[in-house]
Amino acid sequence: MRKFAQHGPKATQLEERAATALTKYGFKCTLSDKFAHYDIELAKDGKHFGIAEVKGRDIEWGFHPTIHVSEKKLLRCLEKADELKGCFLFVVVCLSGIYVAHLTSPKVADLERKVGGRKDRDLAADIETLVDIPTRCFTRI
Repeated sequence: MRKFAQHGPKATQLEERAATALTKYGFKCTLSDKFAHYDIELAKDGKHFGIAEVKGRDIEWGFHPTIHVSEKKLLRCLEKADELKGCFLFVVVCLSGIYVAHLTSPKVADLERKVGGRKDRDLAADIETLVDIPTRCFTRI
């Protein structure tokens, strides 16, 4: 696994927590480098299985009916998963546990969009189109 130098310590800790949880389901997890469009490469039974993107949310699960994420980020991850001929798992690490959703292009195409984003950094680029993923799409791991 990569060291903390690639991403900030908090992001890397979230990715390592997610990778540890996924290994309990038989996955071999390799953390990607900071230039990849995803966080974890997944293998199972010695073969490429897919990729995972990990996001942290400082909320209790169920506090909001959806989890929102950058549409651009999701589309890049789906494109990369297709290119690698694997699946795409979206993982959320929150205060009450770790949750995973298997997302596909058709499923994402049907989800609601809105404009929003981070306001804590005061960057115009942080305001963008977001996809609202219903919490019912996730499974606790």
